[in-house]
Amino acid sequence: MQCKITPIERLIRRVRRNKVTLFIGSGFSIKAGAPSVTELISKLIEDGDLSYDIEPKELSLRDVASDFVAKEGRHELMRCLVRHFSFTPTDTSDHELLASIPHFKTIFTTNYDSLIEDAYPKGQCVVITSSQACSNSDCAPVNVYKIHGDLTTLSNTDSIIITNEDYKDYFHKDGLKALWEDLKYAFRHSYVVFIGYSLADDNILEIVKTVRRELSNNVKGMYLISPHINDARKQQLQSNGITYIELKGDQFLTMLKKSIDDTIVKDFKESRLEDNSVFYEYLQRRGLNPSIQFGNETNIIDKIIGYNGTPGNPQLNLKITSEAADAINKRLFNASQSVPGTKFALPAYQIDASSLIAGEFRYNGILFGSKSDWKDFLVMPSHRVVELTIKIPSIDFLEKTKVCIYNHTKDIVGFKFDIKIGEITIFLRFEDDKPVGRVNIDTRFYETYESSSEALRWIEVPIALFYGELVNFQLFGIQEVANNSYYSNEFKRAQLYYRTIKQLELENNIHFTEYNNYSKDGLMCALILKSYLSKHGIGYPLIKTFNCELETSKNNLEAQKLIKQNKPNVMAVSYVDFKGNINGHEFKIPYVNICLQHCIVTDYHLIEGNRYALTMIDEAEENIIYGSDTSVNQVDNILHLQS
Repeated sequence: MQCKITPIERLIRRVRRNKVTLFIGSGFSIKAGAPSVTELISKLIEDGDLSYDIEPKELSLRDVASDFVAKEGRHELMRCLVRHFSFTPTDTSDHELLASIPHFKTIFTTNYDSLIEDAYPKGQCVVITSSQACSNSDCAPVNVYKIHGDLTTLSNTDSIIITNEDYKDYFHKDGLKALWEDLKYAFRHSYVVFIGYSLADDNILEIVKTVRRELSNNVKGMYLISPHINDARKQQLQSNGITYIELKGDQFLTMLKKSIDDTIVKDFKESRLEDNSVFYEYLQRRGLNPSIQFGNETNIIDKIIGYNGTPGNPQLNLKITSEAADAINKRLFNASQSVPGTKFALPAYQIDASSLIAGEFRYNGILFGSKSDWKDFLVMPSHRVVELTIKIPSIDFLEKTKVCIYNHTKDIVGFKFDIKIGEITIFLRFEDDKPVGRVNIDTRFYETYESSSEALRWIEVPIALFYGELVNFQLFGIQEVANNSYYSNEFKRAQLYYRTIKQLELENNIHFTEYNNYSKDGLMCALILKSYLSKHGIGYPLIKTFNCELETSKNNLEAQKLIKQNKPNVMAVSYVDFKGNINGHEFKIPYVNICLQHCIVTDYHLIEGNRYALTMIDEAEENIIYGSDTSVNQVDNILHLQS
């Protein structure tokens, strides 16, 4: 069973779709220090020395203003109005709240003060008081129509509507025709909300009745926001097609702002907004600048940064199972996540939907995601990114780079260094804020790099690190680094890969469309191509232990003896029609021969017949790779390679 939508919920939904026009009365400015209608009546009675038998609250402002003009003149009336509206605002929070909601593009008001337009940033709204000014309606995002005139521009005192004479033929004055056309357009095409009125002012009801009559009741819909009205007035509202909502204006705007905070991102993603500029304006007024990808049905928010340098305030609230919380506290990382704006990848803990009880993510108060939006969730350690200079005096290396510092465990801090071709992570254990114990190091190559020259320059950093030449890695007085031969060899092989790629570019005029980073297969492929193009064998340091099959004839006793003896031999492995791809460059070589120069059979077994499965190890410093147009020629244990 679906819950019935209340009038306030329906109205807020319409505001979120940019379908509401505001009509603001004097009650909206009372908190700021502006006189109420009753207070203004009392002041005019006092200033004009007028006398009435009934209380001011029972009098009509238009009648009192007419009596004042009859006695003191219109010029004196204007002087009194200017004096009473020349006040210093005390509390403009309601106007500021209104200005923070860009969904209202059109505002009509009967107020004489300038509090509404003053609340908007410069250039964000234009004031319209006449037909001539209607031509400026496209000069700013928000149009404020002051249908009773503007006391700040008294060049034409007849523009102030306050006396009975002013209201006479009000809707057909030459200077207001275009303004009234804009008003009727608003009533026809949007929902109109009255704030700051009790609608006891017969002039407002007269406007409503006139508009309905001229539009043949073809109006979109009307609402009155007011804290309390009597039953007779409620009946009057209903008969004029106005829905009453019992709230104060600031209560309505606060509820509206909260709803927009909770829904604007979702509305934008699902393309529900009539005007996407509202999304940008709303986020920018909250100090956020979104990067967007637009789609046919959905929009994607790539990232959020501070607007004009304003720092953001991200807040994540999660309620997870005790098991997931325990795993996070113990740093039982089971995934990784990239750090925005960098190539760094930090360890993370992935919380699946079954472990996430509740959650929401807000940025400067705006909801960007909640449990219903997430299939799973990654929790990263707290971290910060700084800049550091790396120095290697022996090769004149001096470069700045980014470093990500994060809490790997409760007492171990990780330092990730961006070396352009990859990242180096140093782990330090701290006790009493001082590093203790041995330095542990890990490395990771990025998938791609920018250029061969840059790669050859930056591969020197990890090589220098493992040879103790990197000055800046002697952190906090700790100079001992574990000399891991595996990593040392990997960096040397990576260096060979970058050098080979550059030689192919320089010596063979090969243009690569991309630069994929070092891998064992990539190095082999690059060396094979270089060997083929240069027509000579190239040392290849990778193959050491491998498995293969060998089939001998029944009478080939020498081959069987070779298998069974634990003696070094020269052997060759050939690949026919070798196809390779390096950085987008495809090539084909008829024969690729790999010469194993010091090969020993460490294990073997007979598969069937004269076919053997062998496990071999090559103890030579390097193998020889040779790409050629002819196959390998081997006699006994002598290998002949021919081009």
